[in-house]
Formats: sequence, C-alpha cells, structure tokens
Amino acid sequence: MRLANPIYDTVFKYLMEDTEIARLFLSRLIGEEITEIVVRPQEYSTKTKKHGVTVLRLDFKATIKLGTQEPKNKKDKKNWRAKYKTVLIELQKAKHNKDILRSRRYLGDNDRKKDDIMGADGKMKKEELPIVTVFILGFPLPPIKTSALKINRVYTDLITNEVLDVQTEFIEKLTHDCYAILITELPQKERSKLERILKIFNQTYILDSDNKFLEIEDKELKGDKLLELMSGRLRYAATDEEVLQGIEIEQEIEETIDQHIREKEELKEKLMERDEKLKERDEQLNEHRRLIEELKKQLKDKK
Repeated sequence: MRLANPIYDTVFKYLMEDTEIARLFLSRLIGEEITEIVVRPQEYSTKTKKHGVTVLRLDFKATIKLGTQEPKNKKDKKNWRAKYKTVLIELQKAKHNKDILRSRRYLGDNDRKKDDIMGADGKMKKEELPIVTVFILGFPLPPIKTSALKINRVYTDLITNEVLDVQTEFIEKLTHDCYAILITELPQKERSKLERILKIFNQTYILDSDNKFLEIEDKELKGDKLLELMSGRLRYAATDEEVLQGIEIEQEIEETIDQHIREKEELKEKLMERDEKLKERDEQLNEHRRLIEELKKQLKDKK
C-alpha cells in the first residue's frame, strides 16, 4: 500500500483533521481514555529575509476531555484530577538550533491562552488548562535509544522522599507532561501496540524513488483498528492533489533553507581558512622581525 509520508506538516495535518483518528492516536499515546476532542490546527508563516521565502508552520493543537473525573467536592484539592487538557503537537524533521527557542516561545504563547470548554451548567466558558506537549522528531537524541518517551511530573515529599499519589490544580496548570516520538529509533518489528501504530512514521518504508511516499505491505497494516484508519487516510492523501502540492511546496522551502545553510557553512569555512592564513602570515612576519632584531644586535656587537 502506498501512503503519503506523515512526517510532512501538510500530510500530518491532513491525518489529524480526522477527529476520530486524532482521539484514538492521542489516547494510545498518553495511555488515557479521551472521550471528547476538539482539534484546533494552528497555521502561521514567517518570511525569510535573504530568500523572501514564506515558511508555513502547521502546529497541531487540541482540547481533550478525559475519562477521569474531578472530585465532587471542589475543595478536595488532594484528589484533584484534570478533566480537560490542551495537547500541543510539534513535528520536526531536522534539528536546528533555533527550533528550541521557537518551541519555547510557542509553548509560552499557549500558556497565556484560555481555551473554550463546556462548564457543568452546559455553558461554554474560558479556562486555563493543563498542557500536554508531544514532539515527533525525525532526528536522534543520543544516548536515548527507545522510540517513544514520556517525561512526566512526580510529586515527591523531599522530607521523607516518599512519592505522593496526588495532584493539585495549581501545579498541574503550571507544569507540563511531555511525550517524544523518535522516528529514527522505530524498529522494523514493533514491540508494543504503540509502536504498531507508529509504523506509519517509520522511514525505512520510504519509496526509493520519492520521499513523499511510504510503501508498506497491506498485511502489515491489518489487525489494529487505529492503524487501519490511519493508513487508509494516508492512502487517500497519497492521491490528493492539494496534499501533494503542499508537500512539494514544503520540499522546495526545505531545499532553499538547506542551500542557505550550506552557503553559510561554506562561507564560514572560507573565513576560517582566511583567518588561518592570516595567522600564519603574522607568525612569519613576527619571525622575520625577530631575525632582523637579532641581526641588528649582532652588527652592534661587532662594532
């Protein structure tokens, strides 16, 4: 089966626009039942000064409702559990130094935002929600060798060193759970249900003639409802003209940026070579000066 490659922003956006797929995918990833999901794709663009290229970013945002319930007594902060959360997903194919700064700024922007949720009275209200971040990365993070990570917060009593099985609203809204999917560490043979659905991100299935597509045998995609839904949607994406055009634009932008980076590295190397030559020349001049001074001294001594 030929699938559109979901590591492209355009394809990933197309995949996650299916709310049932988004709900099941996030449920499988975070290990909690999501009963409702409101997908809020975020698009924004920046223009490079040197090349005049408009770079479009597609970040995924969703408000989810979990199966866990808040305590009936709202004052019971000891057993407080978040019912609604905001999920942010960022997909990064390559590692660039500015990505961390951009991600922190993006996270900070969402920290300041309130989300629309349904109140107990049936009316919509705005509220700050706990945030869960998901990073789908196309590059390794040594020395980590696993394909999926969860970085969560643990409440520890520093007096007794006891791990506390509690949550409190203030801390939950102030700090974040984080998940990371390392595409480069995905094995050919999956080891869990999570890795089974992540098969569609595995770049070992790239079509030799075109990175835009993956080629996976039908039998490898059967037997898991979510994997079948995801692969089916990606199969349609592989023939959708709008999606394919979006991939081509994304590729052109990446090639332009890569060319800019290569030119910058080449210029840096040339400058380093020039500096090295200047350094050698300075050393030679200093040696000549030293010899001249020595000759002068010898002449003076002879006189």
